Amino acid sequence: MYRGFFKFVFYLLIIIGLLGAYIRFVAAPNESSWFNIQEENKLSWRMKFAKTELYREWLDLNQAGDGAIDYLRKNLRNGMLIEYDYVEGCSFSESNMAVTRSILQELLNKPLDIDWVTDQKISSSNIGLSDERAKSIEIENRTLTPGSHRAYLHIVCLDGHSSGVKPAMTIGSDAIVLFSKDIKKLVGTTREKQQNLMKLSILHEFGRLITLPDSEDDKCIMHDSFESLGRGSSRPIVASRYCSSESSYILKLRQAFNR
Repeated sequence: MYRGFFKFVFYLLIIIGLLGAYIRFVAAPNESSWFNIQEENKLSWRMKFAKTELYREWLDLNQAGDGAIDYLRKNLRNGMLIEYDYVEGCSFSESNMAVTRSILQELLNKPLDIDWVTDQKISSSNIGLSDERAKSIEIENRTLTPGSHRAYLHIVCLDGHSSGVKPAMTIGSDAIVLFSKDIKKLVGTTREKQQNLMKLSILHEFGRLITLPDSEDDKCIMHDSFESLGRGSSRPIVASRYCSSESSYILKLRQAFNR
C-alpha cells in the first residue's frame, strides 16, 4: 500500500518538475510563445503569472510589462516613487519633472502621489556606457515592495550612445535608461529641445513598461516618432500627451488585473 503511494508521489513530483521546467522555458521573452501572447481584453499567461510576486521571482519575469500590475493595481495607497539618477550634464529640470508627473497621474487615472527623488550618484566610470553595457548596471528590481503599496520606477541618464541611436530604452520591468549623446545627436544642443525629448522619451518608455501598444497617431506619445528619429527621419516630434485610446487600454488592463 505504502509502496504504491510513494510511487504515485514520485511520479507526481517528476510531472510537476517537468511542467515547471517547461513553463520556465516558454517564459523566456519570445513573442511567438503562447505564454507571452497578449490578447485583447485578456491577460496573457505571462501577465497572469507576473501578478504574483512568487511566480515572478520563480520564472524570472523581469522584462517590460512584467511589472505592469504594480503600476496599475488598485491599492497603491502610498503612491509611486520615481528615482532619477544621472551623470553630470544629464540633469532633468524641475518644470519637466512636474509635467511628467502630471501626465503620469492623468494616464493612471487616479490621485496618485508621485515622489520624484533626484540623485547624481552615477560615477564617471559609467560615462559612455552603451545600451548593452547598461543592462549590467545594478538596478534594483523594486517595482513594488511587498506590503508597501508603493510602485517604483528607476530612471537613469547616461552620457553614452545606444547601439541604434535612440534616446531611451527600458531595462528590466521597472527601469528606463536615457542616452544623452543620442539625444543631442537627434535634436541638437538646444537645452529646451533636449529636455522635451527626455520628457517624451520617459513617457514613451513608461508606456512600454505597462504594455501600451504603438499608436499610428503622431500626436500620441506611443507613436513610433522616437524610433524613426534614430532611423534618420527628419520629421519633428509633435507628440505631447497620451491619447484617449491609450487611456482606454489602461482602463481595460486595470480591470483585467483587478478581477
